Amino acid sequence: MAGDSHTNFNGGAFNACAACGALSLAGAFVGALQAAAERNTANQWAHYNRDQVEKFLNFSELLREHAVRRAERAEAELDALNRLLKRAGVLARR
Repeated sequence: MAGDSHTNFNGGAFNACAACGALSLAGAFVGALQAAAERNTANQWAHYNRDQVEKFLNFSELLREHAVRRAERAEAELDALNRLLKRAGVLARR
């Protein structure tokens, strides 16, 4: 409460300022961490030459293609199982 002592100390204002100060420091700390992380990410490829990066990208593309083919096979198997279940009358027809 304002003016509750002979020093006229405003506790509410003090608490509000303390919270704002703590949030400002936390924001600055998070900003510094994000900047450091971005700097590390930007420099991580500097250790590799062009041939190595091309191999990484080719390997990544092969993994993606494999995942797509695997998903397509799984969808085809699911469709086949659904057709069998519909024929058997277990699954309601849509």
